[in-house]
Amino acid sequence: MPIASLLAAALVASASTVVLAQAPTANLQSCVPAGAYNAAYDYFPNKAQNLSSSGFTVAYYPNYKVVTNIIANTTTVLYQCGTPAPANGSIPAGAKVVAVPVVNATLSDVTSLTFIELLGKRTTLSYIDGVDFIVSPCIQQLNATGAVDELESANQTLQDAQFLSTSVVFGSPFGAAPEPNFISFSATSAPSPLLRSSWINFISLFYNAESDAATVLNSINASYTCVSGAAKNASTAVATPPTLAWAQYNAPSQYNNNTASWQFNNASYKLAYTRDAGLTPLNSAAKFTSAADFQVRFPFPLPSLHDPLTCSQPPPPLHPPPTRPPSPLSITSSTKPSWALLPGPHSSPNTTSPPTRPSNSSRTSKSTAQISSRTPGSGPRGSRPPYPSRMSC
Repeated sequence: MPIASLLAAALVASASTVVLAQAPTANLQSCVPAGAYNAAYDYFPNKAQNLSSSGFTVAYYPNYKVVTNIIANTTTVLYQCGTPAPANGSIPAGAKVVAVPVVNATLSDVTSLTFIELLGKRTTLSYIDGVDFIVSPCIQQLNATGAVDELESANQTLQDAQFLSTSVVFGSPFGAAPEPNFISFSATSAPSPLLRSSWINFISLFYNAESDAATVLNSINASYTCVSGAAKNASTAVATPPTLAWAQYNAPSQYNNNTASWQFNNASYKLAYTRDAGLTPLNSAAKFTSAADFQVRFPFPLPSLHDPLTCSQPPPPLHPPPTRPPSPLSITSSTKPSWALLPGPHSSPNTTSPPTRPSNSSRTSKSTAQISSRTPGSGPRGSRPPYPSRMSC
């Protein structure tokens, strides 16, 4: 056979095993093309900050990463789409396996939503539990156009179909999670504000967006440290730094003999917020049922509900938000400690009920077949009014 023919045959034979000219210099935002996988390449050159103190760890391998949620005691293996999934014998037993970057996601609660938005991945969302109560204007827009829909809660078969129609389901680690693609998101269990913020790294692992997460997190840390430093400097300028208490109202129910009570909320992240603002947290497990009861337990001077506020007020905004009645639980005076003022004989607790969430029976039901063929952004939301055109998301 002529040499030219041999060379042509060799080129044709090699065409089915084409590899990338070089290893990726950034985490890929799409799948590796067919035939382009190279086992010698590192497909995740951008790696997440690995802080076990946040509650999760990540171990990197050439084409996959092993993510362990320490808080929920779960492990997920994320492999680069278009490359071979790791063999069962090489990954932890019981680990869930997901191809990344994920193309769509469901939220069974909204704790991960802001993290996803900060990474610029909101358009990957398909279903959100309680979407009607989300204040993000961009999510409202996606909901109005039908790109994001409410997660079904009444029909379990329909909900399962919604879960399985997306790459992953991010949700609370405290509920049942039978779905094979359910991912426990445990940011609310982190003990401090900045450690909670670091869970953006966890979300970024599923989108191959570790570099973007580092940029966002560095900005958050710098801003938080700056504001905290300024607050602490202001606090040291006074003889006695203010003391702050986080009050929590427990409504009457069958679990407390139908007796309302108040207590201090001593969540670790709230105490951290307080200290980072240069204040002293009132850390107590006491419960009380009236202002008089509070005075007995904590004999500090309380401002009267009828005392005018003596602190300086900022100028009103150009477009003030709707006013709402002041809560009977809080009033502030610059000359006295700020305390949770409980309703006494001269006042009554706010009995305004929260907005009622529409029942699923009032929504237009979608069949399983419709869900399986649905793509993000397809179809209008029916009778919903169009979103204002001035909003750009």
